[in-house]
Amino acid sequence: MSNYAGIEDMGSCTRDNLIAGPAERVVGLVELAPSQTLARGTVLGKVTSSGQCVPVDKSKEDGSEEVFAVLADNVTVGDESVSAEVYFSGEFAISALTFAEGSAAEDFADQARTLGIYFRATMGA
Repeated sequence: MSNYAGIEDMGSCTRDNLIAGPAERVVGLVELAPSQTLARGTVLGKVTSSGQCVPVDKSKEDGSEEVFAVLADNVTVGDESVSAEVYFSGEFAISALTFAEGSAAEDFADQARTLGIYFRATMGA
């Protein structure tokens, strides 16, 4: 409810600081592998055999060891794969990114840059 006649409160938005710069963000859809809960900002790799995405993991040798995209929204995947919106390019705050356990931004920064995905240290990061 608003204090002004004729103006309706449409809710609020909380910034998460994932977006770290003005580089063009190309958005698309990917298929996420079943049985995972992923946060917005998860850096994804694509498993070659299934074509499904999982968190990028430097210890793997199935295709998911290479950056493919950055997840745009929080997603919980049940027993079957689902489509999810991702960023195929853009500038992203390192502090807002998530990787598979044991992996970090510095493991993938050079490779991600070749895709137009840039990891940026930001103020307070």
